[in-house]
Amino acid sequence: MAQDVQKSMYAAKNGTSCKVKFRYGTGSNMVLEFNELGINRIIHPKKLYKESADRLTSDFSAPVLWHEIRTDWVSPYRGITALQGGTSSFVGTVGGNHGTVRGEGVATARGISAAMYADGAMMHDQDIVHCDEVKLVVTNYISASNKINIHTGEKADSLEEVVTYTVTPNHIEVSVQLTALEDLTINGYIGLQMTTNLFAGQVYFSDSEEKYTPDGVMHSSRPLPYRGDRIVYADSGNVVAVYMDRTSGLGDLSHKGTGPIHFIAAFNKIYSHLIDGPVTVRKGEFVHYSGGYTLDVPMVCDGAEKAYTIKVNGVKYYCVDFLQPASTAYLRLDPEWHGKPIEIVEKSDSISCEDTVGDNGLRMAAASFGSLKFKLKG
Repeated sequence: MAQDVQKSMYAAKNGTSCKVKFRYGTGSNMVLEFNELGINRIIHPKKLYKESADRLTSDFSAPVLWHEIRTDWVSPYRGITALQGGTSSFVGTVGGNHGTVRGEGVATARGISAAMYADGAMMHDQDIVHCDEVKLVVTNYISASNKINIHTGEKADSLEEVVTYTVTPNHIEVSVQLTALEDLTINGYIGLQMTTNLFAGQVYFSDSEEKYTPDGVMHSSRPLPYRGDRIVYADSGNVVAVYMDRTSGLGDLSHKGTGPIHFIAAFNKIYSHLIDGPVTVRKGEFVHYSGGYTLDVPMVCDGAEKAYTIKVNGVKYYCVDFLQPASTAYLRLDPEWHGKPIEIVEKSDSISCEDTVGDNGLRMAAASFGSLKFKLKG
C-alpha cells in the first residue's frame, strides 16, 4: 500500500530509544532521539543527528551524530524538602540528571514509564511509523532531598513528574505536571534549559539588543517586571529558541521573585527560572507549566536579527527579532500565504508591520530594538 506522502515525519521505537525524523532546512534531515539519561535513567532528549538527504525516508541507519546531550534540558529541582518524616540531612539538587554528587553518587529519581504515540496511536517495540505528530509521555518519581540515604541509596518517592513531549517538524513542545506524593516544598526550579555547545553561536534574550557569545561567564536578562518568554541561541545556519508559555501555571511567574529570569550560566548552559522558592505543595496537589524548543534553520528576513517559529499548545507563532533598526524587512513566507492576513499577537512599539502577506513576504520595519510575534489566519 502506498504511503501517505503528506506525512511530515517518521518515528521509530527500539527498546528505550525513541526517535523522530523530520526535514531540517534544504538538503538535510534531523533525527531527535530520546533515551535514558544519566544516573537516574530518565527518558529524556539524548542525541541529535543530521542526515544529508533530498527527501524524508524511513531509514534511521544513515544519520550522523551532531550532538550528544549529556545534561538535563528539563531541569532538576534545587532541593525538594519533605515536610514530615525526614530521614537525611542531604539538601542538594534532585531529579533530572543529578545524583547526590552532581551527576554521580546516589540516584535522586527514577523513571517509571515512557509511552510513545504516533498520530495518537501507541507505538510498540521495532515500530517505524509515518506520521505528523509524536507524543512521548514520560513519568518519573523524584525523591525529596531529606529522604535520600546517601550511604545506602534508599530513597522515597516524593514527587511525580509527568513530562509530555509533543514533537512536530522542528518543534518540541514540553508540558510538565508535578504532583506531590507527600507534603513537600520545592525550594527552587528552573523549568526548561538548553546547552550552548551544539554550534559556535550567540545568545540573546528577548528584552535586550545585546548578544552574548557563551564564554564561561554568567550573563542574565533584566529583572522583573520584564516578562520575555524566550531565549534565542543561533548562528548563520541554525536557530534554537527556548520558550515558555506565560499564560498558565508556573510560567506566569507568580512564584518568581524580582530578579532576572533568563541566564547563560558560567558553564555555558541556558536557564529560565520559574520558582525562587520555597513553594509548598500538599499531597495530591499539583503544579504545572509548558514551553518548548525550536530546532530549525533561520527564516529569511533580511534586516532582522533572526526569524523563526515557536509552537504553543499546537499553535504556530512566527517570531521576528530586531536588535538594530531596519528601514524595511521582508519575512519570506511560502507562496500559498501571499495575499493572506496575519494576526499580531505581540509587537514592540518600535516595529511597524503590514497586516497582509505580500508577494515578497510580510513587510515590516523597526525604528529600534524590538520583536514581533504573529500567527497566520486561515
